[in-house]
Amino acid sequence: MELGMDFKINYPGFNVSINQSVKAPVTGIFGPSGSGKTSILNALAGLLRPHQGMITFGGRTYFDSENRVDLAPDKRNIGYVFQEDRLFPHLDVAGNLRFASKRAKSNGGSGHSLDELAETLGIAHLLKRSFGDLSGGEKRRVAVVRSILSGAKLLLLDEPTNGLDSQRVGDIIDLLTRLRENGVEMLLVTHDLDVLLALTDQILLMEGGQCVAGGNYWKVLEYPAARRILYESGMVNVIPCRNRGQCERSGLQLWQPKNSTSSPFSEVPPFLHAAPLAGRSTNATLVLRPQDVALSLNPLRDTSIQNQLHGKVIKCYANGNKTHLVINVGFPLLARVTPQAARNLELEEGKPIWCLIKSGAIRFISKDSSVNQTEN
Repeated sequence: MELGMDFKINYPGFNVSINQSVKAPVTGIFGPSGSGKTSILNALAGLLRPHQGMITFGGRTYFDSENRVDLAPDKRNIGYVFQEDRLFPHLDVAGNLRFASKRAKSNGGSGHSLDELAETLGIAHLLKRSFGDLSGGEKRRVAVVRSILSGAKLLLLDEPTNGLDSQRVGDIIDLLTRLRENGVEMLLVTHDLDVLLALTDQILLMEGGQCVAGGNYWKVLEYPAARRILYESGMVNVIPCRNRGQCERSGLQLWQPKNSTSSPFSEVPPFLHAAPLAGRSTNATLVLRPQDVALSLNPLRDTSIQNQLHGKVIKCYANGNKTHLVINVGFPLLARVTPQAARNLELEEGKPIWCLIKSGAIRFISKDSSVNQTEN
């Protein structure tokens, strides 16, 4: 469903303004601290009244300053997962979820069975746990499921992985990925670029209270202001992949990027060699820094580098003392070199180039395993 945001929020000495319409299943809001990200979520949820403008979702008007429309938070069918824990501490997990289901019934129901949703989203083993026995990651997961059971059609998430270790971050990403696959629409704020790119279809980039760019990652990179913000945040490649088994020659796992096609120079879809994961993981999200992609005019022989992908430069961006390139190797790959290296290799749009990637430079932020996993 389409979310329309055209409103302004006035603070003393600072204003937040956004005029964006998004249809993506999952949209991320990214930007420096104090740029207005959480204010936008609060306005959408009805917790903060804009000074002027309009908010619509799925054909319904939630806020319209001109016509004096301002639906109460409980009338907006929006779920909000805050940074801090907001579960009822006197109830166990099942009690928290039942409360949400009862509230949803008064608004026509959520369309979800508590037990089925808990099983689908991997928290069935937590139902009898008390609030005090839950880890931070478990509390966050329960809060997400509770929002869905409350009848939310749009889920707002404010820093859903903040304060969690890498394993729990992966758990939250897996949970939200499953929600997305089940048709739940989300808008999330995060300072973690890895998480943002792993989950979202579209990015709204905020700076100084203004939305300076919008679109998918590769579209956003076309804006100079966006490149500066993303560069300061540590630009990355986030690559959802499927496990294609073990390579007998290298002993490493073969990962095929999802939605990859043949490269400009090969009819065979590309693979990445990376370390094997424990369990029988069928899907995983790989992360690779642009500076860990070396470039060569020719393939290398007699080398320990396991990944050599032949592609074509499709974009070149100068960022101060660094040059970023988007290379089509069957999927978009972001690389970073010095301006001197770019000149020496005569890099420009349309240039054939080999991308060299050490398997040890690839890390994982989430995995979907066929083996049931339980948090400790």
